[in-house]
Amino acid sequence: MRKKFQMFQMFQMFLWGVLCCSTAVLAEESLIQKTLQPFIDSGAMPGVVSIFSDAGKLQIDCVGWADVENKVPISEKNIFWIASMTKGITAAAILTLVDEGKLSLDDPVEKYLPEFQYVRVGVKNDDGTLTLRTPKSKMTLRQTLSHTAGFPFILPQQKQFGIDVFSMRHQASIAASQPLLSDPGTQYQYSNVGINVAAAVMEVVTGKTLSENLQERIFDPLGMTETTFHPTPEQIARLVKCYNIKTGKCILTNVPYLQKPYNSPHRHAEAGGGLFSTPLDVLKFYQMIAAKGVFQGKRILSENAVETLSKKQTPKGIPNAYSLGMEINGDWFGHGGALQTDTRANFKTNQVLLYFVQIEGIWNPPCHAAWILAAQKTVELR
Repeated sequence: MRKKFQMFQMFQMFLWGVLCCSTAVLAEESLIQKTLQPFIDSGAMPGVVSIFSDAGKLQIDCVGWADVENKVPISEKNIFWIASMTKGITAAAILTLVDEGKLSLDDPVEKYLPEFQYVRVGVKNDDGTLTLRTPKSKMTLRQTLSHTAGFPFILPQQKQFGIDVFSMRHQASIAASQPLLSDPGTQYQYSNVGINVAAAVMEVVTGKTLSENLQERIFDPLGMTETTFHPTPEQIARLVKCYNIKTGKCILTNVPYLQKPYNSPHRHAEAGGGLFSTPLDVLKFYQMIAAKGVFQGKRILSENAVETLSKKQTPKGIPNAYSLGMEINGDWFGHGGALQTDTRANFKTNQVLLYFVQIEGIWNPPCHAAWILAAQKTVELR
């Protein structure tokens, strides 16, 4: 293990050297390909789409395969399960309601979902039993979107049957009936449940479903015609295959957490991680973010909303740098997904970096770390 770590450190030093020789990522069209091709050749990754947008100027690198077995090249037009990248899109839709004055991030959740008047915190006793008590403060919408509301990652029912088995409103009711892990605002606990509760609030305020809200507030204005909770048969045909990496080989596996078939009407939209999309579609969303809320001359989010997304929303004393449905990395903010997708925007420089791959079962493999190093160097060079 130590030897492998030392080898990875050597690779990092080599990559830094390559990047330092470049004056800009845009000027080195083959840099990403040269960096990631060895991972493809060795079987450490199936295929990747990387996009760098600098004030709208694009560099697109497609390396490897959408289907390893049949050697089908990967493309920016392929469909990917973007998983937790859904969180940031949901948060942006909710911020359009804030822009319209229809709700406040500091509103108590119980204002819109009355069952949360009765939510309780579970305290473990020395004998293993659980004592329930009233929370020390009321849960806010901001806390549900920043993973500090006290919810677990997913509900027990979702763990057993899938994250898409309940509607947002149904999920919220189940969440309100189960003990919180901590008082709201006191701890960070990464949670699909919190994002889904926030989506349920949006549904109550608008009288429309999560899918309808995202379509009207985000997808239609941005022309995101390929982004959906329920891919069509034609889109499923373009779906990148999911792989696990074992003993240096790509082993075909299934997309986790979701029920099949993906276009089944029995599946529900899931704000915490249910969307499918293409790199080009997701690019539109993050180009809007990087342009301070404007896309092709049309304002989607206020500058204040984008500023909110770019800033740490977790309270002082909580080290996790998380915003609303987005992670913060210096001046860059965005979100990754369970299958190693990653997207980051910088509204100070109007730049976007996207990384699309479908690898299941491991977190932050060397190929992803290599891409992150490239992103970090891009920040320095700009």
